[in-house]
Amino acid sequence: MSRKFFSFSSGLGEITNRKPKIKRRYIYFFALLSIGTVFAVYYLPLDNNLKLSSTVMRAAAEKMKKGEKVIKDSRRERGSSINSTFDPNQTGLIGEEYTKLTTTLG
Repeated sequence: MSRKFFSFSSGLGEITNRKPKIKRRYIYFFALLSIGTVFAVYYLPLDNNLKLSSTVMRAAAEKMKKGEKVIKDSRRERGSSINSTFDPNQTGLIGEEYTKLTTTLG
């Protein structure tokens, strides 16, 4: 059983009996490389120094809470209302749907 392949080197669209020349050692090499990469991603530990203490996390949360309060108070001073539909937590971080600068469409 022979298969027909397109060969673009001998002319556009011409059908020949030539099989694509991909050496098996390249296929095996890249298969092993792929399996090795998957193994490395799933099983090797990553020491990326993201272990933060609870005190650091609490300090960051408090700083964020204070920042949200400043934004919320500033918006209220300017008379801008906070829409509870778009900002259910009433943080003030989500602004008007349409302004001169931004829209929800991007």
